Amino acid sequence: MKQMHNQQLQELTEKWSVEYFQRPFLHRIFFNSRLRTTGGRYHLDDHHIDINPLMYTEFDLDNLKRVVLHELCHYYLHLTGRDYHH
Repeated sequence: MKQMHNQQLQELTEKWSVEYFQRPFLHRIFFNSRLRTTGGRYHLDDHHIDINPLMYTEFDLDNLKRVVLHELCHYYLHLTGRDYHH
């Protein structure tokens, strides 16, 4: 079974953030196996992001990337004072 650790996820997210948003990701991102009905979740209170590990283990890196980029959209919209809801 393929596996990725939180540090690898953090490094990829920081890379994708600069690549796609031209902004540094300054908070933390973690895998959270308690997520069951969503791919990821952005937390308004402390700005961290949780990712369902199944987005990588049951799918692939491309799917994980799409979920992370989606959560980064919420992250940057919220931090810049824009509407961050779906």
